[in-house]
Amino acid sequence: MNQLIIADFHLDVLSAALEQGRDLTRWNHSGHVDLPRMERAGVDLAVFALFPYGSRTQPLWNRVLQQLQLVLRLAEDKRVQLLRRGRHLLAPARQYRPRIALSLEGACPLVINDHYARHRLVFLSQLGVQLVNPTWNYSNIFASAAMDPGRKYGLTKAGKNLIEDMNQLRMLLDVSHLSETSFWGAVEHSLLPPVASHSNAKALCDHPRNLTRAQIKAIAERRGVVGVNLCPYFLTTAPTASIDDVLSHIDYLVEVGGIDSVAIGTDFDGISQVCLGLDDITSLPLLAEELDKSGYPRWAVQKILGGNLLRVLNSALA
Repeated sequence: MNQLIIADFHLDVLSAALEQGRDLTRWNHSGHVDLPRMERAGVDLAVFALFPYGSRTQPLWNRVLQQLQLVLRLAEDKRVQLLRRGRHLLAPARQYRPRIALSLEGACPLVINDHYARHRLVFLSQLGVQLVNPTWNYSNIFASAAMDPGRKYGLTKAGKNLIEDMNQLRMLLDVSHLSETSFWGAVEHSLLPPVASHSNAKALCDHPRNLTRAQIKAIAERRGVVGVNLCPYFLTTAPTASIDDVLSHIDYLVEVGGIDSVAIGTDFDGISQVCLGLDDITSLPLLAEELDKSGYPRWAVQKILGGNLLRVLNSALA
């Protein structure tokens, strides 16, 4: 299975590295992701999330800037290639340098005094942020969140304005944390393919963050992609999860949305437990092997492991 383009739709490595004091340029024995381990796995493309919610004292916007500084330093040192608009994702360089796209996981940092601050979105777009999820686990002025069942107001006027600005800036809508009510309002306003960077199938595991059959079909019909989350709680209600559970969700997503709608969004460094046999980012080639053994042709494995994510990012970057 060598020469596959391997991509990960959602990694919380930036916030985890800063909180734990990890040097991403060295192999770490904690956490799930660093650059040497990405190289070992052959990860060519990854979406690093800007995740600002871990601290009770540091303002959200400051945490976003701190994580941006970390990835910008890696790009300046030529350890990663930070993706910019105006060019397609070409073949990787001969010398290993993973291509990194950025996402904002929750738009609360775009709020100043309870008002949407558009200039912050423009700033993030200029620095290379390609995807935005309007909420994280908490509802906000933009939309209600899947993990906030008491608030079901859906997409607000500020949320519509946010998505309209994202359309203009060619930033992808990430629906992974939206409530179902918010989801439908958001996908109707998005002009680019909507994505769920790290969500699974509710039919197989009834987690609030997983997607219904109708939601999966809606994403697929709009040429979007669902990234399969490797968090055990999103895969099964059993005490532990395995590679077989991951394959079951992939099979279901392919059945409902087609082979072009499925990717891998591990959520590594954002989850406290892992699947048996999928301990960290170095495990992704094993997942490719298991897809091959389960009967997926090589072209289909390539789409799931990287091709579909490449396509949807190109739709925004072009």
